[in-house]
Amino acid sequence: MSKFLKVMIVLLTIALFASAAIASELTVKGFYQVRGISYNNLDGTDTTDDNANGIDQRVRLYFNGSANENVKGVFVTEVDNVWGYAGAVDKDTGKPVKEVGRVGADAKGQIEIKHAYLDVTLPDYSVNFKAGTQGFNQANGLIIDDDAAGLKVARKFGDIEVNFMWVKIEENSIYDDAADMDYYTVQAALKAGSFKLVPLVGYVNQSSTDFTNLYLGAKAEGKVAMLGLSLNAVLSDWEQGNDDGTGIAATAKAVVDLSGVNVYGAFGYMGDKDTATGEFRDVSNYNNFAEVLTGGKFDGRGTVGNQAVSDTYMNWIYFKAGASAKIGDKASLEGAVIYAQQAEDVGAVDALTYGTEVDAYYTRTLTPGASIVVGGGYLFVDEDFGTDDAYKVGTALTVKF
Repeated sequence: MSKFLKVMIVLLTIALFASAAIASELTVKGFYQVRGISYNNLDGTDTTDDNANGIDQRVRLYFNGSANENVKGVFVTEVDNVWGYAGAVDKDTGKPVKEVGRVGADAKGQIEIKHAYLDVTLPDYSVNFKAGTQGFNQANGLIIDDDAAGLKVARKFGDIEVNFMWVKIEENSIYDDAADMDYYTVQAALKAGSFKLVPLVGYVNQSSTDFTNLYLGAKAEGKVAMLGLSLNAVLSDWEQGNDDGTGIAATAKAVVDLSGVNVYGAFGYMGDKDTATGEFRDVSNYNNFAEVLTGGKFDGRGTVGNQAVSDTYMNWIYFKAGASAKIGDKASLEGAVIYAQQAEDVGAVDALTYGTEVDAYYTRTLTPGASIVVGGGYLFVDEDFGTDDAYKVGTALTVKF
């Protein structure tokens, strides 16, 4: 029996015993996904041989143990690996570490604890607490869209819901609070006619580096007849020692529903002329809008998927136009054209243009709980970025249970 299987059995056994002791109900959900990916020229040139092909997989399990409808513990574990990948070299033996995807018995590592938190609701006070390692998302990922340790408190006041979040970004020393970096934020969700408005204020502080960052933002989402609209904007005002700066990140999208066919246009701007890279200073963002440039559906979660730039890069101006349509009851087709360039200069280097990208995907439900997607992207490279066009294609089989 492999070490990986033993560890999984131990985890399941612990969860079962724990649930018998403290919970009246245990639910387990998850998904399994296998992806085959191929790409070339992601650096915008054919000078270096970066043609890559491979298969990776992801397994994610969600354990929810509840004492009652108001008290539960959530534990999420995840395994990512590349088929046949030898892995890193052991620093003591000098031999490759056997990973889950490699031929052989025992495998080391690769098991990730994604979430581990308590979820408690106090119905008499209309308050919900979530404490522990969990997912945080704010401003559609412009400020943060990542897993972290921290606290969420949500309180309803009639139709208005107020959320407080504390994210522990860094705990550099338990003996020196000045070395810690924390993010504190409050946002409110309220309705204005057919629109939902979410204003926010956030603050990052680290005394040891004399760093502070104040965020002010707002999001509006709603629908007028067949037209869906969304606008999201954040201002970042930061100081570090004798340096300071102001950055802006904003996205906008308009969608028209034409009886099963959705046509949309989107715009994004994010940058800060006062940073060395021209990037907007976020907490831990996720900014994925194109297959080749930022990762798309076949992103770089392992060593197979990849992207030309990054799904966390924050120096962009992009325009995106696309459409999606259902094909019968089991299939859909979607496509988009994206133009992208840098918003701000990078030091003394002028902002460059990446080019124009075309993405397309076909998705089909094979049977309830199982689906497959085939697609990719082609980047027509601007001379600022390179000399040779880039492409990426892939397919992914996903099973949810």
